[in-house]
Amino acid sequence: MTTMPLYLPQGLAAPSLPLSLSPEAHELENLLVSPRVQSSSSLSWAQAGTLGELVNAAAEALDAGGERAKLERSVYWAAVFLSQLPLSASPPDVSIEDSGSVTFDWDRGARRVFAVRFSSDENLHYAGLFGTEAIHGSEPASQVTPLAILKGIERVVSEARHYSNPE
Repeated sequence: MTTMPLYLPQGLAAPSLPLSLSPEAHELENLLVSPRVQSSSSLSWAQAGTLGELVNAAAEALDAGGERAKLERSVYWAAVFLSQLPLSASPPDVSIEDSGSVTFDWDRGARRVFAVRFSSDENLHYAGLFGTEAIHGSEPASQVTPLAILKGIERVVSEARHYSNPE
């Protein structure tokens, strides 16, 4: 699988990120534009696209009057989470709520949905619907993605493949 380091390739202009107040935002900005290669921080091209969507959505939320401090924390933890996903992980849809929370959704059709929400209280909230079974929970944000969330993403994606390609 092709991967892209978590920095902009030489020759591309670094984006001007509006989220540069807190230490976490500075760390995110450094990850995005630093010329150094960090061997543990690679994204697939699909994940890099999701990161771009996240930055654009955050900028739009700020333009619409979103609260900067809440957005910084939510975007930071969403970017950390994204960088910790397996390179083979299916990319999510990105949305930012009025509250400043970032949500990643894996919507694979009727009753095949998994979502992770990153709130400014530094918790990850997740919920999934797999046919008639529903799961949900909360975990503290950290540098390690909780196993329940990884399993939920894999389950919604693999079940959607199974039901769309019955043998």
